[in-house]
Amino acid sequence: MREIKFALLGFGGIAQSHKHGYDILKNEGFPVKLVAICDIDENQFHAKQEINLGASVRSDLEGINLYTSVDDMLANEDFEVVDICLPSYMHKEYAIKMMRAGKHVQSEKPMALSHADCEEMLAVAKECDKKLMIGQCLHFEAGYEYLKKCVDEGTFGKLRTLSFERLGGLPNWGFELWYQDINKSGGCPFDLHIHDVDMANYVLGLPKTVSSVAQTAEMPLQYVNTRMTYGDGALVFATASWDEASNTGFRMAYRARFEKASLIYNGGSVKVCCDDGTEPYEAEGTRSGERKDRMAEEIRAIALAVGDPDYVNTVNDPRCAAGSIYLTEKIIESARKNGETVVL
Repeated sequence: MREIKFALLGFGGIAQSHKHGYDILKNEGFPVKLVAICDIDENQFHAKQEINLGASVRSDLEGINLYTSVDDMLANEDFEVVDICLPSYMHKEYAIKMMRAGKHVQSEKPMALSHADCEEMLAVAKECDKKLMIGQCLHFEAGYEYLKKCVDEGTFGKLRTLSFERLGGLPNWGFELWYQDINKSGGCPFDLHIHDVDMANYVLGLPKTVSSVAQTAEMPLQYVNTRMTYGDGALVFATASWDEASNTGFRMAYRARFEKASLIYNGGSVKVCCDDGTEPYEAEGTRSGERKDRMAEEIRAIALAVGDPDYVNTVNDPRCAAGSIYLTEKIIESARKNGETVVL
């Protein structure tokens, strides 16, 4: 495959995680090259940023051109793909701007803060004939890939129940604390809950109904608990919290009960417990040392979509991401009606 040149827009904590992904691919010899980074705050180029997974690693930016103006970067750089790591409320605006400028787009989640905005982004991608991919990183996380595989292949029979957890403290990072402004971040539902809501949608499709309750603390909808029902009888439960004590650390987990086994995931490998009496074991591909970097795999996917005419992106279709925003809107609707069941 020919070399694909990228530019990175925004250089906060998640962008610095993306930069690590580019470094992995470079060391592997995969043909991608990060040629430019833009951030309005030039101090970001030299800072380590704290996020919910801990402090980022200070990046080596040698050989990469740095900008504080998007228009200057567009005027002076030759690249095919822009990797958007801006605050959530900017995703739609800059994705559309970049596609109209002739660039393919990978954008961080959430796709946008409304389903209507997602549909506009999809329409522009079609109009401009550009690839659009949303960074729903769990699609490339080994523990969640294994869950998807087991559902698709019926490895342990039918899925009965699936419970997700994603818990952390109120984000105290980000430019001008934008996470804590619900009009800019969408709050816990659009920033944190969206991961597991999207995974339910990716694995099982949109549910028949949702019911959600939420609690307000320092900001609205800071804790959210959702139940989703499916036509085949499967039940999905998802809890997300920005209301944990600051010293509890971050936790992501799931438990999946199939007809013949249970899967238990606590952020590392997947433990498989079968009903046939065999000893529990770690699922292949999820053990330490086997797992790939999810950011590197995201970048690989959009690069293949752009540079390989035979590659079809079935892992991270933007229409799935748009559907997850629609589902999140229904969850918020239910939460604001004190848990009233909403039919999709």
